[in-house]
Amino acid sequence: MLNPELDRLTDRLTKRPGAGEAVVEAFLAEARAVPVPADYLEFMRHADGAFGAVGGDGLWVRLDALEDVAPMTRGQRAPAGVLLLGSTRLGDALALDARGGAAQLVTLAVSWWGHWDVLDTLGATLTEALQTLREMGPLPLPWAVQAANQPAIGYVPTPHGMARPMLEAAAVKSGETVYDLGCGDGRLVIAAARDFGAIGVGFDLNMELVQAARAGAAAAGVSNLVTFRRADIFKVDLRTADVVTLYLLRELNLKLLPQLKTLKPGARVVSYEFDLPGYTLRRRVAWSMSRGGRGGRGCGKRRFESVWEYGGLAS
Repeated sequence: MLNPELDRLTDRLTKRPGAGEAVVEAFLAEARAVPVPADYLEFMRHADGAFGAVGGDGLWVRLDALEDVAPMTRGQRAPAGVLLLGSTRLGDALALDARGGAAQLVTLAVSWWGHWDVLDTLGATLTEALQTLREMGPLPLPWAVQAANQPAIGYVPTPHGMARPMLEAAAVKSGETVYDLGCGDGRLVIAAARDFGAIGVGFDLNMELVQAARAGAAAAGVSNLVTFRRADIFKVDLRTADVVTLYLLRELNLKLLPQLKTLKPGARVVSYEFDLPGYTLRRRVAWSMSRGGRGGRGCGKRRFESVWEYGGLAS
């Protein structure tokens, strides 16, 4: 019998017949270097492989059959202490990772842009991991109807030509930490690391965009300098940030004020297009954008963009 929570989370998955004891014993013999959660074995005895949306409305996941786990792990040349258990819709490996000591179910970056980096730590048991995956979904689509745990605004990226002007306005220095709230595909964070040598952290609720950002960072060669996390931007602790970048509506900027009050002395905030009520404006930069996306200061008949750079809260 499955525990009630595991039964609920897997109830709507498409399942294979359960594994026999001979299959379980053969799996454990191969996996002896990695502690295997008891509820994972419990589920595999119930269904030797499954796929579908976790809990019926969460992130899509696939759990491979026990007899396929060890061959797949060997075939992918996974490092010692890692077992590849399946995958998610996002294309990441779902794995049991004991490299750091206590085993955790995680998503791992593999294939062309990953080096077995842990992307998301899901939990120590299959039940905990599936609960986390359920909370990650369903994946929001651009301009989707707003619902619980969905972004407060549809995805509209900052133009590529505006990334550098925003970071220049904030006077980003090498080694500083740049937070981008609502990072989308990560272009600002990637530019901060690539062009300024900064440490970048991006936050977004859309997991597909978070994964796209991680892939973009790898392609740009800055994975060692940046991190992208699925998170509610209104719950992010900003105390370690030197620079915060924003492209949100004015009312959302206003909602962020309690968090921005916790920034350390000398931290800067840069907002694209929308101002930030309550902050002392240091300068507003007008930047003209051509159709090709290249920016430059000047006049002409091209549309102007605004970058608002702030020092601290008004007294």
